[in-house]
Amino acid sequence: IDAALGGVVGGGSEEEEASRQIGVARPLLLSGVGVHHSGLQPVLRELSELLFSEGLLPLLVATETVAMGVNTPARTVLLTGGGSKFDGTRQRLMLPTEYTQMAGRAGRRGKDAFGACVLLAHEWCSAASGEAMLSRRHAPLQPSHRITAS
Repeated sequence: IDAALGGVVGGGSEEEEASRQIGVARPLLLSGVGVHHSGLQPVLRELSELLFSEGLLPLLVATETVAMGVNTPARTVLLTGGGSKFDGTRQRLMLPTEYTQMAGRAGRRGKDAFGACVLLAHEWCSAASGEAMLSRRHAPLQPSHRITAS
């Protein structure tokens, strides 16, 4: 891990920020804890993804971006925040598709007999809201591309 960190940084302002972030992340990474969120320099996000997918990091602390765009299965997925998320405008409960996408990262094909997802719910989340979020009742898909003959 330390060798991979040493080859990441070059020069320039973006590289200086990456170097600062690596200085903060290095002790965590060497302890087996990775970090992944949009505020990190891309090179550090990619390094965390690579180390986690290679099994060198037993723990990856991440935002939902790692579940949405990166294929990084884990034995256990822990969802904090009570199932709520900020959608750019307001805080709201996750949609069933969002929950399914993130919880679906639990269980590594060929390595785990099963995966576990732990949701730390808030007391303000009603049973009905929780049931709606955890249900498999997804909104119907609406195509956004129209196929025409021309």
